[in-house]
Amino acid sequence: MAITDYNSLILTVGRRSGYGEDSPLPNRIRNAAIDAITGAENDIDDLLRVAEMVKRSTFLATSEFASLPSDCLKPITIGRLEDGREIPVEEKPEKVITDYQLNYQGPVSWYAQVGLELRLAPKPTADLPFSGRITYFARPDRLSDAAPCTALLLRYPMVYLYGALKHIAHFIEDDAKQAKWENLQVQQITRANRTYVIRKS
Repeated sequence: MAITDYNSLILTVGRRSGYGEDSPLPNRIRNAAIDAITGAENDIDDLLRVAEMVKRSTFLATSEFASLPSDCLKPITIGRLEDGREIPVEEKPEKVITDYQLNYQGPVSWYAQVGLELRLAPKPTADLPFSGRITYFARPDRLSDAAPCTALLLRYPMVYLYGALKHIAHFIEDDAKQAKWENLQVQQITRANRTYVIRKS
């Protein structure tokens, strides 16, 4: 069965786990498959970095700290928007940002990520705000009956499948299969991440 949406992913997870040959899936297996897909999506948040996850957002800061977008997994670039241009803002360690805040004035030229915020230098103020654009890896939308398909699922269905099979193998206490599916999941994620690096170079 081709994996083209959430339901076909659930059915494939049930079938490939060896517990889903009945149609429709028994509720116990269907619910386990849904939980396993959630586990795979959490793995994707932590490990996958591909073009389909890249987003851009603008923001305005009037103090030294600015919140990252709520779906941000990792910033890629920060730019200062000025006279219709985007001027790169350079990432620095936080201890360097503190020194720059003391020794420099003017528009923001540097930043550090501190938890879920950006620390900016020189410090923006209400009189000299920072208008910025962030490009970042975003947390993918979760699959559901209401949102059954995403570009990420269509491009990387095996990342979802092997990740879900790894998690459902834990549910059915099959350590050998869990190790097998985890190995295949890692291979698919590594391949996808490498492809992204090649595509952007």
